[in-house]
Amino acid sequence: MMRRIDVAQLQIMHSLSTSDIYMLDLDINCQERIFDYLTSGDCIHTPQTCLHCVKAFQDLSAMNDGKIRIDGSSEYFKSQFLLFCIGCEFIKDLFIDIGDLSHFLKSLSCSERNSFFASLSKKLKSMNNLEQVQFFLFGELHKTWNMELFEESLLSLKELPKLRSVIIDVDGCSVKNILHLKRLEKITFRHKVSLYDLIGCCKANKNLQALHVNKLMILAQTQLTDIIAYCNKLEELHFEAEGTDYADLARLPNLKKLVVSATSCGSLFELFKALGKAQQLQYLPIIGKVSPDDIEEIVGIKSLRHLSCCFSDMQCIEQLSSLTELEVLEINIDKCDIIPPALLNVLKACKLLRVLFIQGPVWVKDFLNSAREVLQEVRNPLEQKPLQVKIVALDWFISELEDNFLVASIQRPACYDNDESPPQGCFNFKFKF
Repeated sequence: MMRRIDVAQLQIMHSLSTSDIYMLDLDINCQERIFDYLTSGDCIHTPQTCLHCVKAFQDLSAMNDGKIRIDGSSEYFKSQFLLFCIGCEFIKDLFIDIGDLSHFLKSLSCSERNSFFASLSKKLKSMNNLEQVQFFLFGELHKTWNMELFEESLLSLKELPKLRSVIIDVDGCSVKNILHLKRLEKITFRHKVSLYDLIGCCKANKNLQALHVNKLMILAQTQLTDIIAYCNKLEELHFEAEGTDYADLARLPNLKKLVVSATSCGSLFELFKALGKAQQLQYLPIIGKVSPDDIEEIVGIKSLRHLSCCFSDMQCIEQLSSLTELEVLEINIDKCDIIPPALLNVLKACKLLRVLFIQGPVWVKDFLNSAREVLQEVRNPLEQKPLQVKIVALDWFISELEDNFLVASIQRPACYDNDESPPQGCFNFKFKF
């Protein structure tokens, strides 16, 4: 029978080394409390040597929220990997920095590295609660890194019942083993991937709802629209690719969110026109500037709830008044230092607008006063919350404004800090969303 040890005794144990404590002397409540008195290193090593404390450690560890990051310097990386090994069956979200992993393995022999990947594969296979896995490369790979061993370990994910999201940002990593995953609902490739492989991933995952591709290679005899046949449930698409005509993407039957680059893509005019006919798109962030012709088609998408873009012609802003279902509007103003008065007409027409974000820098004081007057005309503060306005502004003496109709948060341009007035040349400072 196990001997009970109270909290007072635990405090005495705090002065003892881990080797002086017989862990089986502790009842289950004290096993949980013991971790309050151990160093971070001992917290990890204790469950490794005492299986009786594994459950208590898992309940108290950082994996309580189901997330773990394996990255950092070699010693920290080792500690995080040990945490992963102890609680892998409870993890829901796994993040691994492949660059840090490669440097962690550099001191191991070839056979030891093979053994490590075998162990990693075994642990991955046991992660029955894993919902999302992320592989990133923030630094550089060590020269001893074996990409093929890593890619083979990805096969261990194929039978996991709850895995729904995979994010890969590792240059040079093949996605061929991702083709064996059949239950994914979200795929994100931030490294370069061929359209041929992307089509294979879509074909294998019939329930795919979100697809993000940052660097897409469209090879001969393939088109981005080739994914349509395999993406009947796709709601969110983010791509950057060279091309001339993506109008067929509007045929995706459930597409709600589309993020496109107006700089890397060819003409998007036909795409916007087709989306206007479909009338199902709700979220449209556009990277880069849109032309007046594009705006004419965009305002035809009456279903839009969220629009984000930069105008090549500020006169186009007034056309947004026809998007009466808008709830969020983000615009970039980089050719002038004032907010176009036409934006007031947008506020008047778009009565459902909740958030207005203006990237400047611009002068805002007169605009805010005028905006408040417009909102007082068209809004009932008893039925609607105040409009949230976020602006990068040149009015360095203003930080916040708030009343029943408008809540404004004013951010100073990053190009000056403590000056009493904006410096010359600041007006055309470039900002990114």
